[in-house]
Amino acid sequence: MSGYQEQKADKPNIEDVIQAVLKDDRKQAALDFVAFAKSLKMKPQWASTNSWAFSYKSKRVGYIKINESTGDWELWSYAQYDEYFQELVVKENDDIKDFIINNVLYCFHCSACTPGKDMVLLGKDLKNICATPIFRIKNPSAAFCDFAKSLMNLRREAIENNRVPKVTYIAMKNRK
Repeated sequence: MSGYQEQKADKPNIEDVIQAVLKDDRKQAALDFVAFAKSLKMKPQWASTNSWAFSYKSKRVGYIKINESTGDWELWSYAQYDEYFQELVVKENDDIKDFIINNVLYCFHCSACTPGKDMVLLGKDLKNICATPIFRIKNPSAAFCDFAKSLMNLRREAIENNRVPKVTYIAMKNRK
């Protein structure tokens, strides 16, 4: 039986895997983030091998992925490029601003929101950017964990206020 099949049958507890795989600061940061998500009533749900999803009102808010072979963890935070995101990011430190600008996700025609949107973000004029980007941060520092928590709160607020765009997946064969 593969690791995936075992985990699919057992649906391991995220804290148990974090305790077994991660070490030192990485372990503590991951545990703290999971505790934060749980405090918002978002219980991590097993998604695939060493991956757990966080959702609010059936909409995805983020993921945690743990790499057993390297001892790394990765935090995925869902967002959307809008004025609320702009207000959040403008208050962040330069490392986070640089990360955001250097990791802008452009539309790759996966959804009905194609061809993406145009906006000014942190003073940069961006064309055809993804409507609902996912920021992936490997072994996030304390500052990035705090930013991800802010993103999580922003995403939950957007979901609560019906500001999350409906995304209809387009199969690869049907993309132009």
